[in-house]
Amino acid sequence: MAGLTLLRLMRADWLKTRRTPLRLAVLAAPAAYALLLLLYYANRRVTPELARDIPVAFAEGWSAMLPLAAGLLAGLLILQEEHAGNFSAMLGSTAPRRAVYAARLLQLALIHAGSVLCSVTLLLLGMKAWLGIPAPDIGLFYASALLAAAGALPLIALHLWLGLAAGWGASAGAGGAGLLIAAIVGATGVGDRIWLFVPWAWPVRLSLMPLAPDPPADALIRGLALSLTAFVLLAAGGALWFCRWEGRHGED
Repeated sequence: MAGLTLLRLMRADWLKTRRTPLRLAVLAAPAAYALLLLLYYANRRVTPELARDIPVAFAEGWSAMLPLAAGLLAGLLILQEEHAGNFSAMLGSTAPRRAVYAARLLQLALIHAGSVLCSVTLLLLGMKAWLGIPAPDIGLFYASALLAAAGALPLIALHLWLGLAAGWGASAGAGGAGLLIAAIVGATGVGDRIWLFVPWAWPVRLSLMPLAPDPPADALIRGLALSLTAFVLLAAGGALWFCRWEGRHGED
């Protein structure tokens, strides 16, 4: 019964976005990023190294943007709930509060995972059909995408909690700061020694490990374990907080 309740709540949450630009953004962003990357490499001479460089560039760019995407998406979904009766749909639901919170969190996680997998698929198709580049190891490419999604899970839980507590502006602002941290600590050598302690760097670092020539297995395991542990703690903390939350008054 709990699973059916969760699915029903997720379906209802998705239907709420029917007449909003969120659905278009969720579908257009992966396609736009894949297209921009293909355009960037369109005039390059095809070499064996190019088939490796494109996935690495994709992982670095897309994963670094995940903190901002998490902040914006969570913030906009929360803003929608606030404008539709000051959270009356969430707080007045007959379903248990924890199920309402879990449904929204799972919806955000699935949107992020689906977006990155969609973008990877479009990029692979474009590399083969447009650029004429031999496809890289598809398994490693998709593993990179899934690890990026796993690394972003704590950020999704954090931004959902932050968006409810402080408003969409706080969630979007924190996402912008996270983008800068991810780009510096995650995508450059500055963070080689500290990235394990910086959650915003986890999506970038984890996504690059399957694409590295000699990936450190211990770092992958530790990073993934930290990400999943942080997600469980933030999700549990947010759900407990939401059970006692009575809503906010006015816009942030």
